[in-house]
Amino acid sequence: MNPQELKRLYELIYAAIEGHSTPEQFSALKQMLREHPQAMGHYIDFMSILCKIRSSEYFKNNPHQELFNQQFWGMMSQHEKSAPAIEPAREIPDPSPIQQTVLKYAKISRKISVSTAISFAAIAAAIIFVISFMYFVPDPSRLEVATLTDSLSAQWANPAGPSQPGDRLLADGKPLVLRDGLVELRFDSNAQVVIEAPAEFQILAEDRIGLQYGKVYAIVPREATGFSVYTQNGKVIDFGTEFGVHASPTHETFLHVIKGKTMLIAGGQSDKKNSVEVGAGMAKRVSGISGVISDIHCNQSLFVRAIDSASKFIWRGQSAINLADMVGGGNGLGTGRQDYGIKIETGTLSENPLSVNGYGIRNQKPWASSFCPVSQIPGIDGIFIPDGKPGPTVVSSQGHLFDQCPDTNGAWCSPIINGSKAIDDDFSLVVDDVRYGTPENPAIFMHANIGITFDLKVIRSLLPDGLLPERFTAIAAAPVPYPDITSYFDVWIVVDGQVRFSKTGISAPANVPIDVALTEQDRFLSLVVTEGKGGRGNQGNAYDWCFFCRPELILNMD
Repeated sequence: MNPQELKRLYELIYAAIEGHSTPEQFSALKQMLREHPQAMGHYIDFMSILCKIRSSEYFKNNPHQELFNQQFWGMMSQHEKSAPAIEPAREIPDPSPIQQTVLKYAKISRKISVSTAISFAAIAAAIIFVISFMYFVPDPSRLEVATLTDSLSAQWANPAGPSQPGDRLLADGKPLVLRDGLVELRFDSNAQVVIEAPAEFQILAEDRIGLQYGKVYAIVPREATGFSVYTQNGKVIDFGTEFGVHASPTHETFLHVIKGKTMLIAGGQSDKKNSVEVGAGMAKRVSGISGVISDIHCNQSLFVRAIDSASKFIWRGQSAINLADMVGGGNGLGTGRQDYGIKIETGTLSENPLSVNGYGIRNQKPWASSFCPVSQIPGIDGIFIPDGKPGPTVVSSQGHLFDQCPDTNGAWCSPIINGSKAIDDDFSLVVDDVRYGTPENPAIFMHANIGITFDLKVIRSLLPDGLLPERFTAIAAAPVPYPDITSYFDVWIVVDGQVRFSKTGISAPANVPIDVALTEQDRFLSLVVTEGKGGRGNQGNAYDWCFFCRPELILNMD
C-alpha cells in the first residue's frame, strides 16, 4: 500500500472505532480490507498501537487529548515510507556433530501486567470485529436502496432494466442506460429524482446517484439532506433543495438550483478540487476541459420535475395549467391539439380540426340528462346547456346546482374549441395588439349558450405534492365577428354551483379581465356563457362569440 492509501486506511479505521463512520466510509473500509492483502495486517497493527496508547498513563491523565490529528497521519505515512527494510534471516549451515549435554533449568514464572492483558484482549476483539465486519455486514452492492415509482415511454438499453412501478434498484454501481422516455425514482432516503433520456446513470447508495450523461432533477426533503449527484467532473451535494443536473457527453456539468442551496465541487477523482455554494435561482457550468466553474443563466423549465404516466403528464416547472390545452385533449401543459375541441352533441373530442362559426343554432337538448360527462379528458368533468327557466342548472357530475343561472332560450351552437380559427379567414382574434387562439397565446371559444366544468380535484392529483391551483385568470373577449354583426352575452364563473364572478351585458368589442381565487376545498370550476338581453333585435343568440383568452389555473409556486 502506498502512503496515501495507508493514511486513508487509518482514517477509516479510526472513524469506525469512534462510531462516527459514514456509510460511504464504512463501505470504503470494507473494500480496502478485502482488496489489499496488507490492509488486514495494518489494521491489527493499528489496533495494537491504539490499545497501548489508550492504556498509557498519559492518555489516562489526558482523556480529551486529540491523538489522531493531521500530524499523526503524516507521521504514520512518513514512517511507512522511511521505515528500513527488514533483512531476511541468514541461513546457518548445520554445525558439525558435537556432544550434546542436557541441562535442566528452573522454571521461571512470567507475570503479565493488567495493561498488557487489556491490550491483548482489545487486539483479539479487533480481530473478531474484522472477521465479523468482513463476513456478516451486508455488502452495500447487494442492498436495494431505490424504487421505480413511475415511468413514461421508458426504453432501456438493457431489457432487464426496471419497468414496473415498485421495482427495486440495487446500489451496485452498474450502469443503467435509458435510451428514451422518463423515469421517476424514490430513494430510501426519501429523495426523489426524475431522469430524462438519453441518460446513463448508476445507483451508488440510498443518498447518491452517479450521472455519466443525461438530465436528473432531484427533489430532496429535509430528512434526505446531503443527497448527492456525481458526474465525471463534479459532485453536487444537496442542503435540502430542488435542483437539476445536466451532464453532457463532452464531460461538462450544468447545475440549476430551483430551491434551497447546494454545494458544487468541481474536479475528478484525481484532480484538484474547487467548490462553490450555489443558491436558488443560480446556475453553474463546470468545463469538461479545465474544470473551471462559471456562471450561467438558471433555466427554470429545462428539467422534467414530475411525471404521471396515466395522464401523460410531464411537468417542467410551469407556473400555470392551460385550460385551453385541456379542451384540445391535452393535460394543460401543451399536449393538446390546436383547433380541436369538444363536440356538444356527444361530449367527445373532435376527430378533425374545428372552425369558429355562428350559424346552425339548435334549440333541442342533445342529451337525455341535463349534464353531459366528458370522459376522454382527465381534468374536464363535463359540459351543460345553461337555462334557468325550468329551474337550477346542473353543472357537475356530482349534481352541483347553478341557482343563479338566468333564463335563456336554451339554444346552443358550435363546439367548444381550443383556438380561434374561423371559417372566414378574414377573422382574427386580437386583444391589446396580441393575437389569441394560438399555442403561444391560447384561447377557448364558447358560443352562447354553453358551459364547461373542470375537475380541480383531478387536476390537483396530477400535480406534484404541495402544488395547488390558487387562482383562475383569463380575459373574456367579445370580438366583432363580421361587419354589422356583434357579440352580446353574459359570463359566469361558478365554483361548486356558487357564482364567484359574473359580468352581464358584454357587447363587442370588449375585453373583461377575470381573476378568481380558489381554495383547496373547491372541487368544480365552471365557465358559463349565456345569451345577452336587450339590443338584439331578431338576432337571438347567433354569433354570441366569447373567447376566454389565456385561461389559466395559476399555481402556488412558493
